[in-house]
Amino acid sequence: MSSAIRHTYVLQISEDISTASWRTQGGSSKIPGMARRPDKREAEMLSKENLAERRHNLAHLSLPAVRDFYEQAYRDCRLIYDRLPAPRQMQTLVQVWKQLWKWR
Repeated sequence: MSSAIRHTYVLQISEDISTASWRTQGGSSKIPGMARRPDKREAEMLSKENLAERRHNLAHLSLPAVRDFYEQAYRDCRLIYDRLPAPRQMQTLVQVWKQLWKWR
């Protein structure tokens, strides 16, 4: 057997996922768990107030202006390679579509 130190890593996740354990040659040590990254998708979503304001503004535009807005929102939501549109872009597209549907 070589004289190199053998390390055995054992990840034990507790129920609250706050700590992880690892052992080296029979010893045990506690290390803090990894922090979770904040969810950027939630920050990119429009709030109810923003959606209401967007609906109000769209209702006061002319039909050609809303159609132009729809075309821009549609271009923003295209699936290009592996890029998904942001929730804000999808919400905008849906609001413009709803306004156009009301005016049909």
